[in-house]
Amino acid sequence: MTERSPDNDDLQASSWAAPARPERVSPWQRLFGARGSGPRWGRPQHRIVSDDFRYRLDAMLIPQATTDRALGEVQRINDWVGAWNRAAQRFLAESRRDDQHGDWMRSAAARRNAAMCYHVANLLSDDDPRTIRTLRASSVQAFSQAIPKLLFETRKVQLRWRTRELQAYLCKPEDAERPMPLVCLLNGATTTKEELLLWTAPLCDAGYAVMTLDWPGTGEAAGNLKLSSQCDDITDGIYALAVNDLDLDQNHIALLGVSIGSSVALRAAAVDRRIGAVIAVSPPFEPRFWASNVPPQAARHLVALAGQAASLPFALQDFGVSDLLHRIKCPVMVVGAGQDQLIPSSESMHVAASLGDLATLIWYEQSAHCAYDQIPDWMDVAAQWLFGAFGFEEAIEEEIPIVESTQVESPVTPVAEVPVEVEAQPQSSSTPEPEPVAEAPIVAASPVGEDVVISVDPAAIRQDPQSEPPPTNDREGKE
Repeated sequence: MTERSPDNDDLQASSWAAPARPERVSPWQRLFGARGSGPRWGRPQHRIVSDDFRYRLDAMLIPQATTDRALGEVQRINDWVGAWNRAAQRFLAESRRDDQHGDWMRSAAARRNAAMCYHVANLLSDDDPRTIRTLRASSVQAFSQAIPKLLFETRKVQLRWRTRELQAYLCKPEDAERPMPLVCLLNGATTTKEELLLWTAPLCDAGYAVMTLDWPGTGEAAGNLKLSSQCDDITDGIYALAVNDLDLDQNHIALLGVSIGSSVALRAAAVDRRIGAVIAVSPPFEPRFWASNVPPQAARHLVALAGQAASLPFALQDFGVSDLLHRIKCPVMVVGAGQDQLIPSSESMHVAASLGDLATLIWYEQSAHCAYDQIPDWMDVAAQWLFGAFGFEEAIEEEIPIVESTQVESPVTPVAEVPVEVEAQPQSSSTPEPEPVAEAPIVAASPVGEDVVISVDPAAIRQDPQSEPPPTNDREGKE
């Protein structure tokens, strides 16, 4: 992460162009490796896929040995599904063995890894709808069986959206203070709620409740719903869940969007003033200028997800946010990557520049799309940034010295003794000893009274008529 974002002049337009056509090689070169790189089976495996994709696999918690073995079995694109399907089957067999030995924790971890292998197999599938549905269903089922044993505070919930129900995972840290602010994660076109749930440890450790959601056209909602950004009204279901759950703070809700999911988050914030903050990771600004330069394999997969779309530019035409950013009134944190080959990195800078003072740009010069290699870092930055966006930092600074003074003076308890000593003065006027004690209420009564009230109810600071009321979210957009 750098302290300043790169200038537009530093970006090369050729980096967004279609990849060059491969050179024609002889059969001898195919056998022993082109350009003197050695035989195919002896080449380093990081040449098969990019390092950025490996970082994404690491974020899925897939063991390194499994990644090396699966990628070693991939010699052409048609080998991808079979290699990762076999890896998933090995994890399922390992899970059954651990169940027989009574090691349920290792069994659950192996089943989670199987779910992620099924998910990886779906990333480069053959676009057959039956194959996509089978891999997705296997991943969802295996993950739902494993996650209750690995994250005890996580449960699967359903959100009402128009006439349908959207599937989501809700994680509420047990040791967090109630009610908890809620952060809702919106996945991208190829990510799912299961994958994003594995990223959220920094948010949970900071005391936030986390919900990962498959918005319409993604994950479990991709089977019968077309990929579209016109679903900003999913916030109604999010707020309905927060209102009915006493552990959640309906006044402090943030949206975190990944890739094109950040477009949905920004659109929701533009029309719903109840949103307190937005985090946009590799957001698109105007896809019509670069959608035709997306790598062909990624374009095919996105078009398949989009349903009846004829091309990728047509599928992404309504994901632009250039015409609605001026309507956003909440703070926005933008995460940009300097080596993004899917969505140009300049898109993140355009989003931040259009938002002006409301935007905070976090820039990773050497990272690719979504900064998969820096997920723990920008998740931790997001957790700290949300404290300021929600106005929690000022409240913490005011409460810390007051709590310390309460702890020091609480064992003394002078409030009950002072009135007795003051009333004793007229009965024994000949003794001059109580006279210095009469000044004690003037010094001790005011701070002790304030400390007792604040230690019992920290919210009393904001209810004090002499103090300023806390900022509240404007809900006129929905009402």
